[in-house]
Amino acid sequence: DGPSIIIAYAPCIAHGIKSGMGDSNKEQKLATTSGYFPLYRYNPKTKKFTVDSGADFDKLEDLFKNENRYNSDKDLLKENKEEIKEYYESLKELEK
Repeated sequence: DGPSIIIAYAPCIAHGIKSGMGDSNKEQKLATTSGYFPLYRYNPKTKKFTVDSGADFDKLEDLFKNENRYNSDKDLLKENKEEIKEYYESLKELEK
């Protein structure tokens, strides 16, 4: 009952996927498996929050290497990796 909201990760040309937009599905999967864009859901009736995807943070490097937008600042990438890890852990805390 009631509305649902779906928030999706959809790479675009501006992301600069090096292998081309034809590989955007691979990029979406990598974004999820690396923890960059975790899958989760919340049921307001039961007040249950669930994280549906794992996070292999070692795959973040692969994600960053695949997109031109991440080639500029290595210090910023390191900072982003830490923020991604913190965000994922905060979602996992909501499951408890």
